[in-house]
This record gives sequence, C-alpha cells and structure tokens, in this order.
Amino acid sequence: MERLKKVRKALFSTLIFLLFFSAVFAGEVYYIEVDGVINPVTSEFIIDSLTRVNNADAECLIILLDTPGGLDENMRIIIKGIMSSSVPVIVFVSPSGSQAASAGTYITMSAHIAAMAPGTNIGAATPVMISQMSGKDAEVSPEMQKKLVNNSVAYLKSIAEDRGRNSDWVVLAVEEGKSISAEEAVKLNVVDILADNLEDLMNKLDNFPIKMKDREYSLQMKDKIPIEIKMNFKLRFLKILTNPNLAYLLFLLGMLGIYAEVSNPGSIFPGVVGGISIILALYSFNILPVNIAGVLLLILSFILFLLEIKVVSYGLLTIGGIVSLFFGSIFLMKPSVPFYQVSLGIIIPTVVITTVIAITLIYLAVKAQSRGILTADKGLLNEKGTVEKVISEGRYMISIHGEYWKAESSDDLKQGDSVRVIEVDNLLLKVEKS
Repeated sequence: MERLKKVRKALFSTLIFLLFFSAVFAGEVYYIEVDGVINPVTSEFIIDSLTRVNNADAECLIILLDTPGGLDENMRIIIKGIMSSSVPVIVFVSPSGSQAASAGTYITMSAHIAAMAPGTNIGAATPVMISQMSGKDAEVSPEMQKKLVNNSVAYLKSIAEDRGRNSDWVVLAVEEGKSISAEEAVKLNVVDILADNLEDLMNKLDNFPIKMKDREYSLQMKDKIPIEIKMNFKLRFLKILTNPNLAYLLFLLGMLGIYAEVSNPGSIFPGVVGGISIILALYSFNILPVNIAGVLLLILSFILFLLEIKVVSYGLLTIGGIVSLFFGSIFLMKPSVPFYQVSLGIIIPTVVITTVIAITLIYLAVKAQSRGILTADKGLLNEKGTVEKVISEGRYMISIHGEYWKAESSDDLKQGDSVRVIEVDNLLLKVEKS
C-alpha cells in the first residue's frame, strides 16, 4: 500500500512538471535564418524547426529568408511542411538587400503571413530555372516548356488563392519572370507586411489577425522575445559541403591524393585523405547540378599525369592533362544555374597549383625509377651514414638513407659521428670516420 502511494505521488509530480514545462514554453516565438540556395540541407532544417515549434505549441515560427532559388523537390517539401503546420509560419524576406527569387517566391507565398523588408525583392519564378536545378536536362522542348509553365502557374496560383493573395501577379512572376520590390509587393497584396527588421515585424504582428485551418485568432506578440533555432552541427557541415567551390576543391584533392598514392605506393596518408575527399565530393555532386563531361575531363587529366610516369611522351601527356584539368574545371557545373558555378578565381590558381604538384610528383617518380637499387652489396660502398648507437667496442648501429645497418670499425666512434662505408660483408658494413 505504501509503495502504491509513492508511485502515485511520483506520477503526480511528473504530471505537474510536464504541465509547468508546457506552460513555460507554450506560446513562445521562434525564428530561423535561411539564406542561400534551397537544397536538401535547407529543407531538412526548416522541417526540423517546424516539428520543434509544433511540438512546443509555439505562438509562431518566423523564417528570415534570403534566397536566389533552389531545387524544386526541396522547395515542395518545405511548402508542404508550412501548409500542414498547426503553428503559424511567417516568412520575412530580410534584411535589406535580400531576395525571395524563384523557389523563394513559392515559399514566401505559402506562408500564413508574408513580410518583406525595404530594399528586398520577390519574383522571377520561372519554371525553366526550377526544372534545371532539379538536375534535369537543361535543354527543354517548346512543348515541355509550356507544360512546365502551366504546371508552375497552377501550383503557385493555388497557393496564392489559399492564402488570399494576388493570384494575378503570380501568373506574371511565372510566365514573364516578373520581379517586384517590397513596397510594390505590399501594394499589390503579394505580401502582407512591410517591416524594417525583426523587432519592427514583432510589433506589427501583435494582434495581427490570422486564419488557420481550424480557427481564426490574433497573434499575441507583446513583450515576447524571439528564440533563435540554429542549425545543428551535422546540417552546418552538410551546408558547407554544398558549396560548389568546396566540392570542386575536395574532388581535386581526392584525385591528387590517390594520384600521389599510386605514383608513390606505401605512402598511405595521401591515399586515405584522397579517399575521404572523393567521398565528400561525391556527396556534394549528388546535390549540385554537375556536368558529367566536366567530371570525366578531371578524371582524364589525372590519368594522363599518371601515364606520363610510365610512358615516354616528352611532355605531351602532361600538356594533355593540364588542358583536360582546365576545361574539366570550367565545364564541371551546368551553366544554366548561375549561382552554382565554380568561381574562375578559384579555378585558375587551383589548376596552376595542381599542375605544379603533379609535375613535381612526376619528376620525383621518374628520378626514383632512374636511381640504382641499393642493397647490402657494392651499392652501399662509399655511402655516408650516421652512428645511431654504440653496441659494443668496435660495433655500431648506423643509419644510411633512413635504414639501420650493423657496422664495425677500427676507429673509435661515438653516437652522432659521420661515417663512410668502405666494405660490405653480407649484412655487416665496415666503416670509417668521415
């Protein structure tokens, strides 16, 4: 009986704690910052944030948005998450100088409340850009282009009508790629609020009427301090990997590491670093609009560098490798997606440095092949070494070319003395002080 009372007391205490926890965190205002291209990392971050605020029964989630566009699949995942959220989602195109272009337009229109800061713009929601960023062929037929336009118009128009916004303007944004300023967007009922910053937005949202699927009410924002939800380490790391410049450098580093391992077997470290870099680069290429011809040219360049070691081409293979490396770097990303291009300022110095490293490795490999084989025979005669250890009187351990040999000498030697090989008897060297 006493045990039952204790269990009941523990359950009651737990219930009180949960009610207190819910009371403390319910009704809080959360915000996240989303900048750059809409990709799998972005969609996962937004969906995770939506899950968190819905579980916490928050007052709302504010998304500070600045994007030139992104991948169609991930854009739709985000929109589905916003449309099904039981907590209001406010998309705020901010700060000044930001944009909600292409996929960003769709995400902004799907918000329960859309806001923009002065000096921002929205629009350019052309379906061609969106389809190309999905990794599909850049070239589309007129019939396919028409289907893409009609599909995108219907999709964005249905979102605008559901949110009570200007559905006529979205047709222009899709068909003509029209883009407008924040001030125009408010006048045309494309967005709801014009706010200078997050604080100003919070003030304007207080008592702002909002319509959810199950109810209509006013937001209560007075005296509330917004809580930022930040990306976890995994998402931050993956976001860095989606940078095309970094993906390009990782791929070259991987190829260079493997090349160094093949040309100098047994190094181990270059091969390990190269393998890891290649895998990380392939993850990035899976997201980025990569041109397979560019990847093949980069691989060909390193194959040609390797062949230079084995084949006497008088530098022709090296020249071919350099040309393949340069054009592979230029063609690596599809030109149809301007914000996913590798910077020319990265390509030129990288090609130069990679070429210098490759030529150096070729020189070292050829030099190593041309050296005579050193064995415990006549090859060690007259070679110089250093006394590493005195074993006993007249017997020593010496180092020659990084190898340790037993030696004897009539000279009185001590550790650190420089010696010269004067005779070889099987594995025993006879040396004298040099």
